[in-house]
Amino acid sequence: APPAAAQNPEPRYEGKPLSYWVERLPKAESKEERDTLAAAIRAFGAEAAPAVPVLMEMFKDRSPHYRGWVADMLKAIHASEDRAAA
Repeated sequence: APPAAAQNPEPRYEGKPLSYWVERLPKAESKEERDTLAAAIRAFGAEAAPAVPVLMEMFKDRSPHYRGWVADMLKAIHASEDRAAA
């Protein structure tokens, strides 16, 4: 039997896997870069669920504005999961 990864390839956005976008989130230095990364994560919808642990860790840090930015991504993932389950 083929490995599970071959059966369920990592979702992609603009040709790049979810892990590409998630790895860059904590390192983003500019608002523009953060906004681009956030848009990509939101575009994955429910498929971005593997990013939740990273987002939760990021939520513990920085300014209220930064935490709001992270919360928006978490809400988008959760809303997509709810729509997928309906």
